[in-house]
Amino acid sequence: MPDKRSGHDFGLEALEEIMSSIDNGKVLIIFASYNEAKQHVITSNEGFSRRVLTFLVLKI
Repeated sequence: MPDKRSGHDFGLEALEEIMSSIDNGKVLIIFASYNEAKQHVITSNEGFSRRVLTFLVLKI
């Protein structure tokens, strides 16, 4: 997730929408990515990291 928002980056907007969905009720969200990238997104916002309660890591 880039530090600065550009005209083509919708990461911050997507993160805000996900947090809004979580706040509105029970929801299941699946993040599929490499662990480092996923951790970066989750820890990029303190409020978001408090809302993500369960992790399931699949190793194939």
